[in-house]
Amino acid sequence: MTAMDSRFLTYLDCYGQRFSAPGKIRYAVGSPTAAHLALDDRPFVVKVQERGEAEHRQHDVEVGHSKGRFTVTPRELTIAAGDLIVWHSPVAATPPFAVWGESDAGSFSSLRLSKDAFYSHAFGEPGEFVWRDANGSAIKGVVRVRGVDTHERDAAESWKKELGQGAVVVIDNDRVEPTELGVVVGQTVFFAVAEAAGVSISHEATAAVR
Repeated sequence: MTAMDSRFLTYLDCYGQRFSAPGKIRYAVGSPTAAHLALDDRPFVVKVQERGEAEHRQHDVEVGHSKGRFTVTPRELTIAAGDLIVWHSPVAATPPFAVWGESDAGSFSSLRLSKDAFYSHAFGEPGEFVWRDANGSAIKGVVRVRGVDTHERDAAESWKKELGQGAVVVIDNDRVEPTELGVVVGQTVFFAVAEAAGVSISHEATAAVR
C-alpha cells in the first residue's frame, strides 16, 4: 500500500493549486525531505495572465523522474488568473515528490496546503484510514474504504458507477466537512482547502514518523 500523505506525493495522488492573481510563478518539484535545502532553486515557470472572457480551466502538469532528477511536462505554462494547475505522476516508479514555489501573491506548497489548494488520493485497498494534520493543527478525519466482489455482475456494475462519483472533504481553517467518509476500493477522495494556514493530509500511521 502507498500511504496517504500530501507531503509525499505518489502516482496515487494529485496536488492542485488555483492562482487568482496575474504575475509570474516560479516553482520546483523535488524530494520532500530535501525541500528545505532547495527553496531558492525554482526552475519551472508559470505566467498568469489577466482573465478575459474565457472560462476557468484546469492545466495538468505531469511529473517524472529521470537520471536522478525530477522533471515536469510542460516546463513552462501560461494560464489565466483563476485557473487551476494540477501536478501528478502517472508512473508508479516515480519517487515521492513535493511541489513548492513563489508567486506575486505569496508562496505555495504541497507540503503545507493553504488557500485554494487541493490534494487527492486514490484508495487501492479496503480498510479504515484515519488521517490528521502532521503540521500541527487539530483537523482530522477518517476514510472508510469498502471492498467489492467484482466476480458478481451486479456488484461489479455498482462498483463502476460508484468510482465515477465525487468524494470531497472540505477544509476551512479548523473545520472539516465531512469528518467521516465512506468510499469503495479504487475511488478517489478530494480534500479541498478553502482556507488554512499550511496543513497536511497524512495517514495517522505516517504522520509522526516522516
